[in-house]
Amino acid sequence: MKIKLWGGVGEIGGNIVEIEAGGERVILDFGQSFSRGNEYFYEFLKPRIGAGLLDYLEFDLIPPLPGLYDPKLLRLTNLEVSDPRFAGVFISHAHGDHCMFIKFLHPEIPLYMGETTRSILEVVETTSHSFQIGEHRNLACFRTGSEISIGNNFLIRPVHVDHSVPGAYGFIVETPDGYIVYSGDIRFHGPLSRLSQDFVEKALKVRPKALILEGTRVDSSRKDSEERVFNDCLDKVKQTRNLVVVGVYPKDLDRLHTFYRISRECGRKLAIPLKTACVIDSLKEDPHLDLARHIWEDKENVFVHFHRAKSGDFLEKDYRPCILKDQGFSSPERACLRERRITAEEIGKRQEEYIWVLDFFHLTELVEAKPKPGSLYLFSMSEILEDPIDELESEILKNWCQRFNLEYFVSHASGHACREELADLVNSINPEVLIPIHTVHPQKFLDFFPKVIFPERGKSIML
Repeated sequence: MKIKLWGGVGEIGGNIVEIEAGGERVILDFGQSFSRGNEYFYEFLKPRIGAGLLDYLEFDLIPPLPGLYDPKLLRLTNLEVSDPRFAGVFISHAHGDHCMFIKFLHPEIPLYMGETTRSILEVVETTSHSFQIGEHRNLACFRTGSEISIGNNFLIRPVHVDHSVPGAYGFIVETPDGYIVYSGDIRFHGPLSRLSQDFVEKALKVRPKALILEGTRVDSSRKDSEERVFNDCLDKVKQTRNLVVVGVYPKDLDRLHTFYRISRECGRKLAIPLKTACVIDSLKEDPHLDLARHIWEDKENVFVHFHRAKSGDFLEKDYRPCILKDQGFSSPERACLRERRITAEEIGKRQEEYIWVLDFFHLTELVEAKPKPGSLYLFSMSEILEDPIDELESEILKNWCQRFNLEYFVSHASGHACREELADLVNSINPEVLIPIHTVHPQKFLDFFPKVIFPERGKSIML
């Protein structure tokens, strides 16, 4: 049995894990690195769409693996065009550093993801130009309890974990040579921490040869709590007499629910971005996501912010990708979005009544809202590397706050386990070896576990 890590090695994000058993191979996650290529690409300087995978391979942004990619994208490259050589690709959750490059995969390779992840990614594809799911002949969904047999050598069991996006999973991989456990991204301090504990218990039972474990916060002992975010921000909102603006990661429904609770506690209404509303609308029927349905059912207090776009006159055509449930001409509409529409100008007229979730790229809406002195900006995103906002963007955000009378306040809880929680996880499962991923401090795992293999990108680890 062999393991190769093609991403997430000495970096946070970009997870790509290749496992080979009995001559067959699968891949766990296929994400974009936050750091690799930054010395060549930035903002609008990006790999060329028309060049297929040429630029991605030239700058080592994806692994040079024959039989993995769509042959149509290899025309200009030196990579061999071949039939699929991978039995399947499994996606742990809907963050771009775990799924961004699935659009490049060979259409004949089976692709697996959680039902919630698929719902989220379909909305992102419909409402954004930055992500595509791609063409996949066999795209299947799973939930905890699924057992997925791949080829002759793999049985893969997805197990739900708690993270800062709904529907996150770890994987227990059974092969003829033993078990491999992969954590994906995991935390123990969120509202669904019991899921992560269940993952640990299931992993313990198989006595894995290897545990591939994320270590985003292996250098941090700070214990986070969503309730602490609630209490900190509740106090600030109660002290604020005018507008409250919030920066929240758009897929973090736990954090959105925290601010919904705060809005009700303070007698305010919650205005959420149009794209976030599309995600909630897609998930509201999921029986395992009560919080999405809970927010969406409150028609009197939850509004959808329509930013001024294209025509500048709030015409329906300006928002058609969001209002339609998919990109087809016969697609049904999300009528509920239009019914709850509110604009920045309308929010500005009743500032004391609203908590306004506003993303970075729509800060220009503040020009029309005209926040009054005594207004507040709550920055409540997860780690910078979960929702990349660089130092320049951070400085720009603070400049906007200063110009528009917004007190700047930070409160968040991470999407990742801290050092002590990771130590408890490792020592509970007690694998034969630990392989760190998704961390810039892999050596710190040696502080609490002696059998650590430090991976090198693209180098085989034999088990």
